[in-house]
Amino acid sequence: MNTRQDSQSGSVVLVRWQSLHPMVRQAHWIALALILLTPVLILAVMWQIFATDPQAQERLWHGLWNALTDRPDHLLAVISMPFIMLYLAIEQPARLKDKIVVGESGIAFQRMSRLRLPFAPRGWFFPWARLRKTELSLALGAISPVLVLSDGTRTQRVPIHEWVASDTPRETVLRLQKARMQMRHKRIAPEEALRLAEESPLLRALRARNVAIQHPDVSSPLVFDLLKNRHAAAAVALLAVIGLYGAVDLVLFDETYAGSFPWTLWTMAGAIVAVLTYRWLSAAKLPPVIAIVLALMIGLDAGFAMYPGLLRLNQFTDTTGMQAHEYVLREYVRLEPREAGLPVIEFNQGIEYWQQFKPGASYTLYLRHGGLGFYQLDIASVYAATRAFYEKRDIRSPSRGKGKKEPPPST
Repeated sequence: MNTRQDSQSGSVVLVRWQSLHPMVRQAHWIALALILLTPVLILAVMWQIFATDPQAQERLWHGLWNALTDRPDHLLAVISMPFIMLYLAIEQPARLKDKIVVGESGIAFQRMSRLRLPFAPRGWFFPWARLRKTELSLALGAISPVLVLSDGTRTQRVPIHEWVASDTPRETVLRLQKARMQMRHKRIAPEEALRLAEESPLLRALRARNVAIQHPDVSSPLVFDLLKNRHAAAAVALLAVIGLYGAVDLVLFDETYAGSFPWTLWTMAGAIVAVLTYRWLSAAKLPPVIAIVLALMIGLDAGFAMYPGLLRLNQFTDTTGMQAHEYVLREYVRLEPREAGLPVIEFNQGIEYWQQFKPGASYTLYLRHGGLGFYQLDIASVYAATRAFYEKRDIRSPSRGKGKKEPPPST
């Protein structure tokens, strides 16, 4: 147990060094202004270009509306923009006002803003009499040590070099920024990292209160058995299950995306899964590096599994089934629809098969327009026709064995 002896009068107030930097204080407002002004300027320029053609302006708005209603990833990106702007307008300024107060009764983290967004940090307070653990954590791959505070029921991690005295001169802040950049590009020895931590204002304030700070054993390697921790073992199992589903369903499903891929939706889904996984593992008190690595791997795994997952979900929400549509072969191997609103289809395999058709020839493709709003192509019929063609000519593609499917077409 850490106790305070011979209390000194007065409190030490620490602030984030970014709040004292002249440029960092305004960075979030600059980013917010760019987010707001960029689409406005683009629309204004396009509106002026089409100012003399009312029909072109109408087509512009119609095209923008279709881009949102027909593409769920575009709609999701637009919906997420207000949350990004809220973070830049509310959370970032509030973060620069955060304070750590090392006082007579204990150590406190103060949030000065009245507004608090979800997942934003909350204020906390540890009385000296209830503080059970105060130690430096030197995680593998970390830029600098982290101060771990615990009273037995809750734990808080405080970055050592994030906090400086509120009256720190501007020149010192600029040197701190330069040192931080150098630490990011050049890995320093654990002994040097601990020495620099001892010189930090936060540890000096704690030393002044006679708080005992435990140091990690820098000579021992970081050892963590994933299978002995139930949360880590569950994360590894989840990683295997998601990856297995993605691989199996990708092989078994005879449909693929028609038109462009929803990269935005895949990326955002993977990012959300990674953030939720990290919060789960962090709350389970796994080492930060282990939690970050597992969260990133599960996020990437989820993004990969979204390829067949979205196709399955689009199929389950479909009420009309596969529909036949007429396409025209314009060039090898690009097929354009006869109906408006359908995607252009391109194939990168089976060139010999497509060369039997002349440009301008009609070809029937089967498309599904599911509940998610995008089209997907039935490639089973295309595979069957392609295999029949090669079997008739007794030709096999050198990149595939006998009896195997053609890979999904690139659309």
